[in-house]
Amino acid sequence: MPGEFGLTGKGAKELFLALARTLPYSAFDFSCEVAANHLAVFLGFYFWEQSDVTTDGLDEAARDEVLQAMRMHWSRGGRSSIPLGLVERRYERP
Repeated sequence: MPGEFGLTGKGAKELFLALARTLPYSAFDFSCEVAANHLAVFLGFYFWEQSDVTTDGLDEAARDEVLQAMRMHWSRGGRSSIPLGLVERRYERP
């Protein structure tokens, strides 16, 4: 459960949906939230890779875009040697 910034107190599903809503309008805020809540992102990433988000208004392409943005942010920081998730996927932009 995140403990910093605007995501405080959110569970895994709510955290992902909040980040998914943040990314389109502010990549900066998205990056700040991922950095501030890195433990929750690390722990939730595998779950999010496997989750069906279509019931929450996102399609798989939107989910994959958010996951790719998380991976990109993660790979540029001090935790880049620690992989996110267990499923290696290739994300392609349309």
